[in-house]
Amino acid sequence: MADKIVTGPVQVFVIGFEKPDFNGQILAELKKARKRGVIRLVDLLFVQKDAGGSISSTMHLTDLSEAERLRLGAVAGGLIGLEVGGLEGMEEGAVRGELRVAARDYGMSSAQLADIADSIPAGSAGVVMVIEHHWATELRDA
Repeated sequence: MADKIVTGPVQVFVIGFEKPDFNGQILAELKKARKRGVIRLVDLLFVQKDAGGSISSTMHLTDLSEAERLRLGAVAGGLIGLEVGGLEGMEEGAVRGELRVAARDYGMSSAQLADIADSIPAGSAGVVMVIEHHWATELRDA
């Protein structure tokens, strides 16, 4: 099967867990939705802090292949560059977008990522999830 770029509407969720007591139910429900084709997971970053404020675990998940991730970064970067600097900006934006995705930094600086991690209170967890509403592609195609 050939790699495909995201074709449905995309939504970003940020969810905080004040008293995380994970037993696998959240991932199981997410897996069910993905298996049914309702959503496709573009990216997920999970961070948990222990009571002392140290990051105790992180998790990264995606349904995209590496080639799809890089192409999506190039397209997103190109669109931003087009808006900012016309055709020349589009070319530079595409290159930069692909590099940012390859670096797995979500297009943010290390300082911005550190700020996000700092904003998660000790003894809690947070997840940033980007999903494609895959069900909508079938609606569109109909």
